Amino acid sequence: GLWGLVNNAGIAMFTAVELTPLSEYKKMADVNLWGLIDVTLTFLPLIRKCGGRVVNISSIAGRLSIPNTGPYSVTKYGVEAFSDALRREVSPWGVKVTLVEPGGFHTRFLAEGAMEKKLQTLWESANEQLRNDYGEDNYKTPISLIASSDLSEVVEAIAQGILASSPGTRCLVGKDARFIYWWLTILPTSTAD
Repeated sequence: GLWGLVNNAGIAMFTAVELTPLSEYKKMADVNLWGLIDVTLTFLPLIRKCGGRVVNISSIAGRLSIPNTGPYSVTKYGVEAFSDALRREVSPWGVKVTLVEPGGFHTRFLAEGAMEKKLQTLWESANEQLRNDYGEDNYKTPISLIASSDLSEVVEAIAQGILASSPGTRCLVGKDARFIYWWLTILPTSTAD
């Protein structure tokens, strides 16, 4: 059998829904959602055999889509739904499924200006009407300004999902994620928007 599986592969593009070509949605879904499902289904028989663990890395963006996270959030909402269904379906075998939902963290998503270059390419390829409607300053998400570089809390959440005798079903990681979720639980949607 196989005791633990951590699905951590992911890519992101933080830009407006309308400015993101369908091809970018598909690229993100192929990695963030379909890849996660494929790997899980491949190893699930081995995990069921020993009542093991599955840890899926989602995001606070899987619970709340804010401006310029829509395309990424689509994939993470899918991860949340898949993980919820999986957790309930494999519990008879003693398998535990944990969702780790980080907020903003400095990872390769933000490394070396790659995202900024991609955003600039998308911006330049958008038609003039869209560029005028959105405005160049409005379409960029300054995620790097709020992201934490201390990944130890994420690593600890993953370790708990694999090693704890009764791991939680969800683990919000990062002060920003916990703050956002707290607000979501007390505010009406119209106010949160």
